[in-house]
Amino acid sequence: MKPVVTREQWLDVGLERFGEQALAGLKVEAMARTLGSSKAGFYWYFKSRAAFEQALFEHWRAIETKRIIAVAEAAVDPARKLRALFTEVIHLRGGGDFLFHLRRLARKRRSLARLLEQTETERLEYVAGILEALGKDRKSAHAAAEVIYHLYLGWYERHRFEPTSKSEARKQMRVVGVLIEAVHAAA
Repeated sequence: MKPVVTREQWLDVGLERFGEQALAGLKVEAMARTLGSSKAGFYWYFKSRAAFEQALFEHWRAIETKRIIAVAEAAVDPARKLRALFTEVIHLRGGGDFLFHLRRLARKRRSLARLLEQTETERLEYVAGILEALGKDRKSAHAAAEVIYHLYLGWYERHRFEPTSKSEARKQMRVVGVLIEAVHAAA
């Protein structure tokens, strides 16, 4: 008897496979084999592959943005929120090229372009809000949020296949602090 696989397990394997192979990695039969399930298990949760893809990208947004923001929001003050946010981002990142593949696909699919834009806007607004709570003016806060996000994207690109330690997260947090001050001084 095949094991019962949850909807979230299908989505998690989809995240991994999309990160490795883009859309080619989302073959239902191959994902079913990975999970030790059947294609029927997939169709129990998703009416079609298109429905799965939409759910997958929403799942990515929930994990990569909403969950991280929720972790940061649990901190008591803005400085700790920023530290928690950055630490969680550094630790959550997985292997593969999920964001790279998503950006490429978003150039062809307007719905994904909107999702990506909304996600990145939400991320930038959240970081800018923390920086404003730390005393930065709105213009400096938004400029610094952009710089921090670009730092993260570059760091991710260079280190995506390496394990991440707490000391690496602390090191990157120090870099963020320097960047925030540099952007504030230039504004």
